[in-house]
Amino acid sequence: MKKKKLLTLATLSVMGTLALAGCGSNSKDIVTMKGGGITQEQYYNRIKTQSSNEQILQQMIIFKVAENEYGDKVSDKEVDKQYDQVKKQYGDTFATQLKNYGYTEKSYKETIKQQLALNAMLKANVKITDKDLKEAWKSYHPTVEAQVIQVADKDKAKELAKKAQKDPDDFTSLAKKNSVEANASKGGKVEFNSSSEDIPATVKEQAWKMKNGEVSDAIEAEQTDPTTMQSIKSYYIIKMNKQADKGDKMDKYKKQLEDIITQQKMKDPQFVQSVIRKELKKDDVKVKDKDLSGVLASFTQSSSASSSSSSKDSSKKDSSSDKSTDKEQDSAKDSSKESK
Repeated sequence: MKKKKLLTLATLSVMGTLALAGCGSNSKDIVTMKGGGITQEQYYNRIKTQSSNEQILQQMIIFKVAENEYGDKVSDKEVDKQYDQVKKQYGDTFATQLKNYGYTEKSYKETIKQQLALNAMLKANVKITDKDLKEAWKSYHPTVEAQVIQVADKDKAKELAKKAQKDPDDFTSLAKKNSVEANASKGGKVEFNSSSEDIPATVKEQAWKMKNGEVSDAIEAEQTDPTTMQSIKSYYIIKMNKQADKGDKMDKYKKQLEDIITQQKMKDPQFVQSVIRKELKKDDVKVKDKDLSGVLASFTQSSSASSSSSSKDSSKKDSSSDKSTDKEQDSAKDSSKESK
């Protein structure tokens, strides 16, 4: 989700605060002192309507709906795979990052499962037309076989690229010793096409231009951590082993094209919003706290209502402008009479 950001480590730490409020009528003291203290209920009532916290509640609702309806479509294997990828990206700082934001391994995996459930919810609502397929076919590239070295340091990437270009046969050894890419232990061997998400788009675009046996220079790429939504900069070196030509038979690649279209739709804010609106309605979601009644307004209000409201506002402005212009003209006439 682009405009409606997915949960970050930081926002989730605040979510714990909101969850604190759902402790029933027994509102416990969270601060004690002489003459009274501060209860969970008092704290909750004070912070609940802050815009940042309303956004967090909105996100909690959306993720809860996704988990309720599509959580059974997410396997533990998928969760573990994504957890391990993020862990590897953060390296030695991973445990500290989890602790700083109030996570344990268990709670972090629960968060990953929620996000995967949201992805499953969006995918379930994707409808693909023949027009979509033909459009995706124009820029499609079939699967290639290559090897990849991924490192975090630019100078190290340049150094490794020079070594690999000088001796391409040593690429496997260099990948095993230096790469943080998931397949480093296999010498960085990967297969990817236009629909693959494991390899950044900028890296794939460079790969399409390469010949068999060729080694690239260091390629800078920015990726978004799928769970924290933080940008991570990496550097890639590619060795192309088997390039491919797609030919002219689109039906042969229909599945891959559908994957590409699905990914594109899932990144479209309008599509995401329409799916969430539909799923909230299907789950009969109601906000009981009157102070938070508008927390889902951006999803529950129909586009036509929004358009009508916008039109009314525009009409009011035009009417106001006309009245202002009439007053200015009358004032100008009066001023003209006085000067005469």
